[in-house]
Amino acid sequence: MSFACPKCHSENTQKLSIIYGAGTSGVDLSTVGAGVASGLGVGAAATTGKTQSALAKKYAPPQKIQLFATTVALLVIGGFFSIFFGAAAFFIAAGIAVFFIFRAVKHNTKQYPVEYAAWDKKFLCLRCENVFELETK
Repeated sequence: MSFACPKCHSENTQKLSIIYGAGTSGVDLSTVGAGVASGLGVGAAATTGKTQSALAKKYAPPQKIQLFATTVALLVIGGFFSIFFGAAAFFIAAGIAVFFIFRAVKHNTKQYPVEYAAWDKKFLCLRCENVFELETK
């Protein structure tokens, strides 16, 4: 099986999942400090997340829709507007949240697996930046 680019015929190719994995790393930092001014002060901070290369960001896999954050945001906004416009605003936001939940569940269970499988089959030519799938004969 040849991994050559169909556009420029270079064999300098790499699978997108490997590019993404190699260019993504986790960050987990913590800091503790103390100080004295007019009183004693102690502080602590923690940071977690990930860093990515530009190439890993560009060829990242498709993402699932985040249910929890979207739902909470809509309900908080609805709660805020209910202060000014009454309970109807909260129920409208709750209805919109239910709509988004159904839409997200549909996407995450039906569309996302298809998109991810298609992404997982793709390769990148490191010479001409052509993204392609291997042809099976």
